[in-house]
Amino acid sequence: MYSLKVHKDTDKVIQLLKLCLYAGSNQAERIVGQYGEDPTRELLGIDEGGELAGVMGVQFLPDGTVVLAHLAVSESRRKQGIGTKLIKEFMTRYPEVLKLVVETDRDAVDFYRKAGFQVTSLGEKYPGVERFLCTLKP
Repeated sequence: MYSLKVHKDTDKVIQLLKLCLYAGSNQAERIVGQYGEDPTRELLGIDEGGELAGVMGVQFLPDGTVVLAHLAVSESRRKQGIGTKLIKEFMTRYPEVLKLVVETDRDAVDFYRKAGFQVTSLGEKYPGVERFLCTLKP
């Protein structure tokens, strides 16, 4: 796992980020810029087979909580444990983290549950869309 703030292939980072966004590349470019400018944010990547296989974007809060804002794995590398590996390596690399939280939808909640997160329903935050708060403590 390594920081993507100075990654040589920004296009690959943007393509991966687009996988976890409901928007186009302009928003992904803006998000990459935010990670580069904001010292409370970190954009991390992991290589598999010599290529960027996954990205994880987080924001550190003053109380020891970290918000997992973005997690994406290359479509050709899914179902290989890369997302879980990113999370586990993150928690090992940052032992000061008291909890890692992410808000997600029904499509991804089982992934977080299998990765060891405690899951709480937030109810229907948007019409017809149930959201979940997932929390992982060391």
